[in-house]
Amino acid sequence: QVVVKQGLDLVLAGCGRRWDLRPLGAICRELLDNGLKGPSEGQSIEDLLIRVVEPFVMGAQVTQVPRVVEPSVSSLHNLVRLGVLKGETGPGAVEQSPVAKVVMAVVRCGESTDESVQLVVIEALTCFISSPTFLLHGECLLRAFRIMFNLSIGSSSERVARAAGDALKVCLGKILGKAAADHHAAKAREPCTPEAAAGAAGNG
Repeated sequence: QVVVKQGLDLVLAGCGRRWDLRPLGAICRELLDNGLKGPSEGQSIEDLLIRVVEPFVMGAQVTQVPRVVEPSVSSLHNLVRLGVLKGETGPGAVEQSPVAKVVMAVVRCGESTDESVQLVVIEALTCFISSPTFLLHGECLLRAFRIMFNLSIGSSSERVARAAGDALKVCLGKILGKAAADHHAAKAREPCTPEAAAGAAGNG
């Protein structure tokens, strides 16, 4: 709750008096005033979480206003890092699941030219890809890798390019390690045929 409140405060402050950001500011204000006290009658924890995540996804889409984008992406990152926001994307094309919406909102922020935004995007995507409870597959995973690769070779900031390159190495290591572990687990679940048992005995 502290992470959410801090994030909402920063997004609300970033909205300022901009007319086009009034709807986002109103959602933040309403959540700060009434929405962080737990689920209302008839509302599930999942429904409340989706409602809390909504302003951060909206804020991440305001790519022309870094002071709104940066706290929005950081808040999504923290919700995943703390294990509050969980789930996984589908194996194919991008779908409309809450997890996919979060991932794609952050990926699009990687197109920003603002250095601070690029850095929080790299940190968030590294967390998403590495998380054991927030699982990326298919197109979402591909786009997350693609935006980090683009930043590693195309950012005008040496700091960003270096951070993106380091993050790619970490994420590739995580993905390859998970693939190897899944392969070994699948092999271990395979039924032991007489031929395999004879082969194992012969090798022994």
